[in-house]
Amino acid sequence: MTTIQAHNREKKSKIQALRERGLIPAVMYSKGEITREVTIDKIDFLKVFKDAGETQIIQVVCDDKTVHDALVQDIQFDPVSEAPLHVDFLKVSATEFIEVSIPLEYIGEAPALLLRPDAQVTKVLHEVEVESLPRNLPTHIEVDLALLPEIESNILAGMLILPANVKLVTDPEEVVATITITQEEKEEENTVIDFSSIEVEKKGKKDVDGIEA
Repeated sequence: MTTIQAHNREKKSKIQALRERGLIPAVMYSKGEITREVTIDKIDFLKVFKDAGETQIIQVVCDDKTVHDALVQDIQFDPVSEAPLHVDFLKVSATEFIEVSIPLEYIGEAPALLLRPDAQVTKVLHEVEVESLPRNLPTHIEVDLALLPEIESNILAGMLILPANVKLVTDPEEVVATITITQEEKEEENTVIDFSSIEVEKKGKKDVDGIEA
């Protein structure tokens, strides 16, 4: 299991000074507990997050030698450099179910694409909500595009194959992927307005006295 060291952080600590030292301000929290303010090393975190992402348990080792199982709940990034500025860790229990967003991984090819050259796959969702014990959380869920055999086919959330002991929270009727036709959209965009017909209608209008305009 992936591990990262966390050090206690005083509330009066200057955030910018910490970042200049290569540290990321972070918090650890869980339901019914006081939020704990800590710092983590930026390089260490980037390595850990690359492996664990937001769906795998990370063991956070604190100064008092306590070890907490946690998930990365949220990350704030610098809009320019995209460097992580702040991290939220959600502490979890091995025996309690949690709801987590799991990324979708699209695989295979849609047979419907062979039917018309203007057909395309539209990926509506890129993640779904599931409920599970922390140890059963998958890193991703596969979406097999072979489930799109014809035009206007849909893959619904309820059609996804989940690992054992993982329950879908997202509405099972929600569309995950579908087949759309691009040509129809182009035809609508290229619709020509018949100004001559509009002119005829204008000539046929009468004023309030019944005299043609």
